[in-house]
Amino acid sequence: MKRGLGLGLAFVLASTIASCGSSASTASPTTGPAGSPSPAPTVAGPSISGHVRDSTGAGVSGISVNASRVYGAPGSGTTSGAGGAFQVLNVTAGDYLVEFLDPLSNYGGGYYSSSGLTLDYAKAGQVAVGAAPLTGIDVILPKGYSLSGTVRQVDGTPVAGVEVAVCPQSAASCSEFPTWTARDGTYKLTAIASGTYLVNFSDPWQHLEPKATLPALTIAGADVPGYDLTAPAGWITPGAAIEGLVRAATGDPLPDVQVW
Repeated sequence: MKRGLGLGLAFVLASTIASCGSSASTASPTTGPAGSPSPAPTVAGPSISGHVRDSTGAGVSGISVNASRVYGAPGSGTTSGAGGAFQVLNVTAGDYLVEFLDPLSNYGGGYYSSSGLTLDYAKAGQVAVGAAPLTGIDVILPKGYSLSGTVRQVDGTPVAGVEVAVCPQSAASCSEFPTWTARDGTYKLTAIASGTYLVNFSDPWQHLEPKATLPALTIAGADVPGYDLTAPAGWITPGAAIEGLVRAATGDPLPDVQVW
């Protein structure tokens, strides 16, 4: 999910990302990380199957697995089950990118490659699906950590609606999973693996100018709180605010509704 809204601020942080894979135009499936074979497909015909494991080799269930066509055609998805096994059905012959996301944010996500999980879109492995089931699309998910802080103006006024995303410093092209600052200016990004990142602060409404710098940051085996941005004078052009409450026909409040 490549984000391109607003003007991004890229901040170089301090250590080497552990989770980026090496470049691979077409990934070759292998056996599981612990040497065990991938699960036998339960449905004949084109499909993509494999295992999702953690760093100890234990299977991880409940991980979203999404297979998307390289050239933008609709794909398909599933969720890893017992022992971390998965099989993506409803795919046709062609090249796919396979993406793994943890809805609970306990593990870092990214794309499959023959060299390991990667957030770098340019290094994602293209897996070729033919008439027979494709097996061996196995990954090891790193433990995920959080990055949180507050965005304020110079006078301390919090800034809402700022998009915050992280991208590996070494990535040529990145799959970013952003969040947005709340009314009090706070934000929290989760499921980030240890490594070196660019942190992008941007404004979908084009009210921000990229004139701020932040200290270096290392995400290394622990959550990182207090990663705050104080905008320099003139960086933010305040605008009017529109507030309200979205309800269903029953009168119950509706969460997570986008208002434009």
